[in-house]
Amino acid sequence: MVSRSETEKEIAAAAAERFGEEAAASMPPGGLLLRGNGLWIVRVGAVRLFSVMADGDGGYGKRSFLFDAGAGCVLFGPGETQERQPVAAQDNVWVVGLDNAELVPVSRSSVEALTADPALRRWLTGQVERWMEAWRQSLGGEDGADSAKALPLAAELNPVDASGWWSGLDAFHAQALTALRRLREQEALAEQARLEAGAGQAAKIVNNMLLGATMVATCEAFA
Repeated sequence: MVSRSETEKEIAAAAAERFGEEAAASMPPGGLLLRGNGLWIVRVGAVRLFSVMADGDGGYGKRSFLFDAGAGCVLFGPGETQERQPVAAQDNVWVVGLDNAELVPVSRSSVEALTADPALRRWLTGQVERWMEAWRQSLGGEDGADSAKALPLAAELNPVDASGWWSGLDAFHAQALTALRRLREQEALAEQARLEAGAGQAAKIVNNMLLGATMVATCEAFA
């Protein structure tokens, strides 16, 4: 789990109170889709993040675990580039609440105000770095190591050029979700090959059993 110190939790709570768009809200029982171009502060509790692909009929397919995030963590929306794509063409991030989690949404315009405070800017820069590192670790398995290495490093949030920083974060999300889709496709192909091999082996066993039964019946006929 991505965890935070007590000091970081206090900073996150203060930032949520000063810059949050609305009061903290408990997570919906079934979770929520992480969409939009702002961010969410986990005020209390913890959340579990999954990747999920829309099925084109208004529903979502199998969930694949990404990572957990505790109180004081920040979740970043996928950005405007992701928002412009049809939902069915996307890998999406689904968030499920743990331990009575509460999230506070913060818009990008409010983030720009937040970064006018040097201490909060350093805090948020650290949050971005840890967010990206969590994604790299999630994609850094045996099949995804190369994809994880290709993801860009975090850049310090500069309030003078906030738009450029957001563009970089959006590009990171686009690359991360593309790498995630490729990894899931590889896993699906490997699973299909495993099932086909298992089915072939089962058919071979059945054929051998039938052949054995036929031979026994033939021998008994000549007896």
